[in-house]
Amino acid sequence: MKMRMFVPLVLAALISLVFSACATTSPSGYNSDVPLPLDLKIVPPNSSVPAEYTGFSGKWEGRWDNTLNHILVVEEIKGSNAVVVVYAWGRAPSWFIDPGWGRAKGQFKDNELILNLPNGAVVTYRLNNGVLASEYDRGRYFARATMKRSG
Repeated sequence: MKMRMFVPLVLAALISLVFSACATTSPSGYNSDVPLPLDLKIVPPNSSVPAEYTGFSGKWEGRWDNTLNHILVVEEIKGSNAVVVVYAWGRAPSWFIDPGWGRAKGQFKDNELILNLPNGAVVTYRLNNGVLASEYDRGRYFARATMKRSG
């Protein structure tokens, strides 16, 4: 009888140990609970991309309203209307959100990178002094984040 209770406890402890060992702290100080695709690849912008857009290229980290960890990876900038990104997020129990990611296409308008996500949200990123001022707008859901370059 005692052995039956012991096995689940040991299993739970091992699972907890594995997950805590996998959690890392990113350069921006956020807990890295944000999943990313295994085939992530950042393609440096070529010389035909306007200089005001090239600064967006790379990996950015922040936190929506100090609640939800977020990573934006600008994988490729082909032109003002052809930007490929990975939009990824962590866990926010108070918002009933589990981690995930998706690839999306974006476009530049008035020096802002704009994403139209499949869930209907419009996400806007403005590059200013090396940080991205970010806004997430999905009607009654609105959040802000300051994104810092990482990795």
